[in-house]
Formats: sequence, C-alpha cells, structure tokens
Amino acid sequence: MGKIKEKELKEAFIAWIDKKIQNKSIATEVGTVYKNRMRIVDVLVTNGHTYAFELKSEADNLKRLEDQISHFSNFYDYIYVVYWRDKFTIDFLNEKIGLIEAFKKGNRIEFKIIKKARINRNLDLSELLSRLWSKELRLFFKRAGIVSNNEKILQKLDRKEIEKILLKTCTKTQIVKTFRFFMKQRYLSCYKKYIETGDISVFTKFKIEYEYTDKLSPSNLP
Repeated sequence: MGKIKEKELKEAFIAWIDKKIQNKSIATEVGTVYKNRMRIVDVLVTNGHTYAFELKSEADNLKRLEDQISHFSNFYDYIYVVYWRDKFTIDFLNEKIGLIEAFKKGNRIEFKIIKKARINRNLDLSELLSRLWSKELRLFFKRAGIVSNNEKILQKLDRKEIEKILLKTCTKTQIVKTFRFFMKQRYLSCYKKYIETGDISVFTKFKIEYEYTDKLSPSNLP
C-alpha cells in the first residue's frame, strides 16, 4: 500500500472536523500574504473564531512548518498541525499550537487530538483588514459609524486610507470579530455545497461567492 497522500488525508480530516465544530463554514487552500510572502493554509474552519489546520501527510516533510505556523499566527485564532503518527514526532512548536495525530485504523483514517490549541491573541490587526475585500471593508466602515456622512467620505477614500481610519478608531475586538464574521460568510456557499455532495472538490471547483456582500447591510455585521 502506498503512502497516504494529502488529498486522501484532507478528505478524511474535513469529514472528521465537520462533526467536531458546530455552526461554521469550511474552506480549503486559503492564501494569505504577509511581508510579501504567500502562505496557504490547508483547511480553514470559522465559527465564532478562526481555526487554521496545517496538514502533514505521510508523503510530506516538516521543512516549512515553523515558517508556516509563524505566518498563520498573524491571522488566525487557533492553529493546529495535523500530522501522520507513524512518520512525524512534533514537539518543537510553541505551547499555543494544537496537535492532531492522523493514523490508519483498518481501512479508515482516524484522528486524535493530542494537544488542544490555545487562543492566539497576537493577531496583526492591519493584516486582518488587508485580508478583507473592498466591499467587506466598506461595509465595516459604515457599520463603525465613524462619521455621520460616511457614504460621501467613502467615495473619496481608497482602501489604504479606510484601513488607517479603522485601525485608529476601532477597538481590537471590533476588528477581530468583523474579520471572523467575513471569513465565515465568505466561504459559506462552498461549504453548503460540500454538505450537499460530500465531495471536497467543491472547495476548489466552485468560485468563492464574491457577491455575498450585496445581501448584507451594515446592521448585519457584529
């Protein structure tokens, strides 16, 4: 029997984590840029928090793991490494990182939580705002009620100016909660297709619903 590849591990993991976390959306291959470097998290789950899962299959190695974890720590509340039990021993990551073992039991891939992740409170607020689409950012600006005639103000501002104003006037809690909200809503339609079909290819086959913001008003935001 050949080595367990990433796709097989990911398919089993998504089916498993779908039962563990309630009231959420799931996405795969979610990219973020930090200091001009792109990193992609294998599975992102969002409910009232964001959970980033980095998968290391039997065919993988750990060469980039510490760099990936450092990168994800700027964006996500909880970070887990899901690793193949019979190949890897992981004991070099900081105490906040959660660990989940993957292993074969009969013909099934099973998972076991070895260490629960602790919440990451060192999120980079400017990076969270940079991850928002323009429509999301403008909805946030309106919701924040920074100025009474903010629709006219918005028309004159580019996104960098909007980000600066939000960073200056909003609390950390407001920014983090709003980021979590948008991450959940953004990927909800793809997740629903997965629920209907049971096929993880929907996460990459179907486009993210960019127009979902048209259904929102500022009052819908947290």
